[in-house]
Amino acid sequence: MLALTLVLMTLMTAALAADDPGLYYIGDDATPENLTGHTQVYNAVDAAPGWRYGFVAYLADGTRAYSDVCAEDEGAVSFDIPEETQYLYFVVLGAPESYQVHVWDSDEATDAQMPFEIRVEWRK
Repeated sequence: MLALTLVLMTLMTAALAADDPGLYYIGDDATPENLTGHTQVYNAVDAAPGWRYGFVAYLADGTRAYSDVCAEDEGAVSFDIPEETQYLYFVVLGAPESYQVHVWDSDEATDAQMPFEIRVEWRK
């Protein structure tokens, strides 16, 4: 049996991924006419980040196996992968610790963003 550990880390401010051009648009139609800005970092507003995360294994017989749900801002979750696993998913849900009132506007620079990164560790 394989086991997998993922470590989730909240990033309060972080540079965008190297291949992310940092362009943002207004509306659902991402066309050059709707291009409204450019950014280099995730927004550093007080987003009160929080997480729920865990594993879901889809088994050959169509059933699923679930890990415990974790909620720490930084922590590790381990999962013993069942032998009959066809697909394995790591699910992360953004779940802010508190509601932040935010004026509805078209300025993405003031929108809360909650970047995170994970580290994967395999073992037998």
